[in-house]
Amino acid sequence: MKKIIWILVIATLVGGVWYHKFASDAGSDPRAKTSGGMVMPVTVGVIKQEELFDNVEALGTAYANESIDITANTTETIAEISFEDGQEIKRGDIIALLDQKQEEAQLKASEIRLSEHIREFSRLENLLKKKAASTREYEERKTLLEVTRQETREIVARMEERTLRAPFDGVLGLRRLSVGALVRPGDIITTLDDISKIKLDFNVPDIYLSSLKRGMEIQARSVSFGDEIFKAVISTIDTRIDPVTRSVLVRAIIDNDDKRIIPGVLMQVTLLKDKRLALVAAEEAVFQKQDRHYVMLVEKSADAEKPSKVSEREVKIGVRSFGVVEITDGLNIGDVIVTRGIHMIRAGQEVSIKNTEIFNAVGVEVKGQKELEVEIIENVTPKLIMPDSADAKVMPVEKTENPKEENDNVEVK
Repeated sequence: MKKIIWILVIATLVGGVWYHKFASDAGSDPRAKTSGGMVMPVTVGVIKQEELFDNVEALGTAYANESIDITANTTETIAEISFEDGQEIKRGDIIALLDQKQEEAQLKASEIRLSEHIREFSRLENLLKKKAASTREYEERKTLLEVTRQETREIVARMEERTLRAPFDGVLGLRRLSVGALVRPGDIITTLDDISKIKLDFNVPDIYLSSLKRGMEIQARSVSFGDEIFKAVISTIDTRIDPVTRSVLVRAIIDNDDKRIIPGVLMQVTLLKDKRLALVAAEEAVFQKQDRHYVMLVEKSADAEKPSKVSEREVKIGVRSFGVVEITDGLNIGDVIVTRGIHMIRAGQEVSIKNTEIFNAVGVEVKGQKELEVEIIENVTPKLIMPDSADAKVMPVEKTENPKEENDNVEVK
């Protein structure tokens, strides 16, 4: 009997301590209002219309607009190199000279013979007019003159082959050989690239073939340049589809006036397909129940003195891009929805909006960078709603002794 009495006494003491502690904690909650309401840290946003597009991504390789390897077409010694590494040159500028001593000697001898044939031909021409020379001798001299002229042109052509010139404007690469080196056909002396424009070649699945058009704008990125976006325009679409990969080769042109992009760079290509004006919302504002999507819509009261209420609104979504989702049905321009903290409120609660944020096609911008608040007017115990569950179960929020810790435990997406 005494044991039972002692147990009852202990239980009474524990209950009193617990009650006193609970009442003290409730009174010290910084979120408690004299009216019994509580302030929950959530964020709201205003729906607006933005230009949106479907993304088709691919990997491409950058190529120079024009590109060649500078080499010789004959075996000869390099006599002169007329450029520096990385030098910009114009069309027709001399890059290198091969040894031409033999050709120079042959040219000099040919020019002497040509001068002699010209003098003899002029003499015979005058004698023929006076009928002092035969026609046969005149024709033979004329033939020798033409043969010598052609021989001279041939020597000049051989000398030109040993003079390496730039076939177009561009930038020279590194020098591979030095003066005095014996160069053979195929040996690379240097490279020449026209990188004022970059050709970007990439493959696109044939299911997007109908969306590809010449002049279509695309975007390209490279890890070499961080998040910088390069604009390009499709110039050519291949006339054949690869039967193995079921893709088509596409070429786009990037203006590269600053010559930062060099041939060989791997780039991520994004096709801006199906551009349109669409309503967008932050991805975290949309939650799912089974196969349907919802948002928490803030319905403003007609009476300015009365607080607004939140309600679940079913929406239909489209594409997702950069943290936002396209809303195809269910919302209108200017609608206000809860974007963060939606798990801490439920439909029908009265709210008071303190701030807004703006959605756009490149992300979400928070005006003033302030955390927004929605004041719950109902004097009810806060509950945690799990909208992702098929049955949307309701669970009580666990209280903590430290109000600061309780705030830290609130999930804000």
